[in-house]
Amino acid sequence: MRPRAAAIAARLVLLAALVPAAPTGAAADELRERALRFFPQADAVGELAGTPPAADVYAGSRRLGVVYYSDDVAPIPAYSGHPVRMLI
Repeated sequence: MRPRAAAIAARLVLLAALVPAAPTGAAADELRERALRFFPQADAVGELAGTPPAADVYAGSRRLGVVYYSDDVAPIPAYSGHPVRMLI
């Protein structure tokens, strides 16, 4: 794995550990806050749209990536009986 790819993968793992389940009404705000923390060079996060709901992350007009919640893709219950929610 290239060093840049390894660094991105490590950040994704760390970010996943930090994301708590957000209340439904606050999901978009939580996603924006976490995405801006993960992409420090970003200055904007688009609206959640599509299926599954995802948001583009931008630095100026350059798209840096896309973020979404894992339970919108695969709502597999954990030991608690509730799906695990991670920002991907």
